[in-house]
Amino acid sequence: MPHVAEHLNEEQLTNSLVFAVGAWQPYGVQYFLFVRHASPFQTALYYIPNGIVGILAVYAVQKTFHRFSSKWIFAVSMPASALSPALFLPMTPRISYWALAMPGIALITFNPDMSFVAASIFITSSVPKSYQGAAGSLLITIENLSSAVFVAVAGAIGTAVNGAHGVHQDDRKGESWGQGPGADLRGLKACWWFAMSVTIFAALITAAFVRIKKAVESDHVAEDQGV
Repeated sequence: MPHVAEHLNEEQLTNSLVFAVGAWQPYGVQYFLFVRHASPFQTALYYIPNGIVGILAVYAVQKTFHRFSSKWIFAVSMPASALSPALFLPMTPRISYWALAMPGIALITFNPDMSFVAASIFITSSVPKSYQGAAGSLLITIENLSSAVFVAVAGAIGTAVNGAHGVHQDDRKGESWGQGPGADLRGLKACWWFAMSVTIFAALITAAFVRIKKAVESDHVAEDQGV
């Protein structure tokens, strides 16, 4: 495992992955449930674009990974992820789902489905075969741990913003308990601002510091084709 981490740190890929994970989708769910008062089933239907666009994103990576450096696949996926919470910022309780929410939900899929696939191929093709299992485990750990941390931080920020505006979870005698930032739209918008800022920071790290040689990817193609 130290061998894997050392190699990834040389490419600055680890730092990019830590900040690349979006932290706003749980609060999109809270918006639909607690602000628009949609049912859980209707909220699940709202996220159907995730699955459709996810297939397109993986297909796009498949067609472009061996033509462009993974650095640029990362750099393209992250602005899409930043634009996604930005589309939720003008939200009101009555605005049409199709106007902002649907494109926002569709765009967020480009970040995990493009960056994760590209990172998976790069990591597993950049270490000896005996370390590939450890490399994949490290990638999953980075993704899940960073996601958990940033979702928690976003939730703390949103709850603090609600508290600063006098909105508390027990204002309605327990009816809103467990909502966290979802108790008020201002708290949710604070979460979305935070998520957008983190993703923009990740895009800047990727563009400025990540250096992935295309030769690494070419060697991987040659190995897959048995050359």
